[in-house]
Amino acid sequence: MLFRSFPPTTSSLLVRVAISRTDLKHARETLDRELGQKSFEEIRASAEGLWEAALGAVKVEMEPLSRTREFYTALYHSMLFPSLMSEADGSYRLQRGGRAAADMHGEEFTLSDVDKKLPIQKTKPGHSFYSTFSSWDTYRTLHPLMNLLYPQVSADFGESLLAMNDAWGFLPPWQLLASPTDMMEGDGGSIILAKLAMDGLIDPKRALAAVKSNRQHHRGYKAGSANFHSLVSSSIEEARAEHCAADLAKLAGSDADAQDFSKQADSIFANFDTRFKVFAPPYELRYRALREQDIHKIGFEHAYTEGTPLQYAWSGEWNMKKLVDLHDGPDAFACRLDSFFTTAPEPKGDQPDVSGILHGFSMGNEIGRAHV
Repeated sequence: MLFRSFPPTTSSLLVRVAISRTDLKHARETLDRELGQKSFEEIRASAEGLWEAALGAVKVEMEPLSRTREFYTALYHSMLFPSLMSEADGSYRLQRGGRAAADMHGEEFTLSDVDKKLPIQKTKPGHSFYSTFSSWDTYRTLHPLMNLLYPQVSADFGESLLAMNDAWGFLPPWQLLASPTDMMEGDGGSIILAKLAMDGLIDPKRALAAVKSNRQHHRGYKAGSANFHSLVSSSIEEARAEHCAADLAKLAGSDADAQDFSKQADSIFANFDTRFKVFAPPYELRYRALREQDIHKIGFEHAYTEGTPLQYAWSGEWNMKKLVDLHDGPDAFACRLDSFFTTAPEPKGDQPDVSGILHGFSMGNEIGRAHV
């Protein structure tokens, strides 16, 4: 650790700093390459040019001007993660496979073991490695947007996920820096890969091979877990991944895989409570019988993540005929959906992620924005 002191009269300080998550050598190379002897004004102008080019991928004009600022601020935020982890020469570190990775956890180690625990990898020439995929938050909206606006970056997202799958044999629901984690739920990684293949950004057969192994891991991980926390929402998330895997299998020409994935996806409808028209825990796992007021409770029985049973009732969108039939047909479905926005009671419970309430709808959580 380095400490420096400066005279009290110091009014400004110019410091040149570079970082690397690989090693000191790459940090020094980055310092020389990106900063060198450039002035502060030159570096700032270069950074402004990079952001101007990135944000300029979309041209909008809105009134008042504050709305335009909000739009480009949101677009800027959308490009913060996943973040670039590889160096200019393609070097990056990634946790090795093993028991800790299989359990979706990082490993504690001393700096002297960094090369053993986080060995240096290399991307293919012309590609970059990205990290920190909070897939639960991003597969629904961010990644489809990136596919449209920044296809080359999205293609590298796909290559990064494939590299993680090669290292660990699966894709975690949330990948952080160089390690897997079991934060949140579902299998956003398979959905992201499937969408990339559908958009022509990665090879479908490569994607399918990774998604097949990943789905097997998630099925086994779910079946072997004794924790029924977020049971309903987790089951829905996994079913959605199965559906996307089915579409990917069709694209790759594997009909047998497509049928298997589709069957797994539609199995979620067995947990639809026809009395209250919501997805609910299986009867044998419920603490008590479901009541009308329960469908408006955030996280009811700890079975729903960041949402109410009513908000999750619109899941299963990959089989709209089945979903509409379970809601007693098109007219009843449309009536309930209209009521969701106009007359349904507001969600009950204390969870900051469920915000921006409009009757049953919440604009501030993934469930509300993505399903309706």
